[in-house]
Amino acid sequence: MKWVFRIFVVVVLLFILALLFLPGTIARPIAERVASNKMKVDVGIGGLSASVFSSSVGLSGLDVGNPEGFDSDKMMSVKEIKAQANIMSFLTSVIEIPSVNLDGLDMLIENKGFKNNVKTLMNNLKGEGGEGDAESSGEGKKFKIDKIVITNAKVTFKTGVVPAASVTIDELVVEDIGHFRGHGS
Repeated sequence: MKWVFRIFVVVVLLFILALLFLPGTIARPIAERVASNKMKVDVGIGGLSASVFSSSVGLSGLDVGNPEGFDSDKMMSVKEIKAQANIMSFLTSVIEIPSVNLDGLDMLIENKGFKNNVKTLMNNLKGEGGEGDAESSGEGKKFKIDKIVITNAKVTFKTGVVPAASVTIDELVVEDIGHFRGHGS
């Protein structure tokens, strides 16, 4: 499930940075465009909020489209994301995120032939690589997330071979996630 956390880390960090420097009405379309371009899918955001004083960011109504070539239009939606961040850690090599709370996650994991929508999205996030790539050059930020709480989640698996199956999760808590290397910009 490491890839789910990476998707959220990228999305949340983009919003934190945008919200710290721009009012919500300006930041929302910018964040949607940046996330859409990076993931190569449509990304919609219902609302954004941020507080520099409490070092928190909030996001509501997140919709992430399915990559091209898959049947469903939407891969994921989240009713609400709230995150805390140590703002001073943005100046260091490790960005510290004490908590991320996701409520109302609805995710579709879809296989079509030998392709998987989540793997396709992760490949989109990585980009095409190359010598200037932050991951290959050892540059980029690391992320330390102390706690992720996911509530009221539903994950649907669609293979095309057997009927779709869903799993409902009331609450999932993951602590001390450690370090993830960022992919630069």
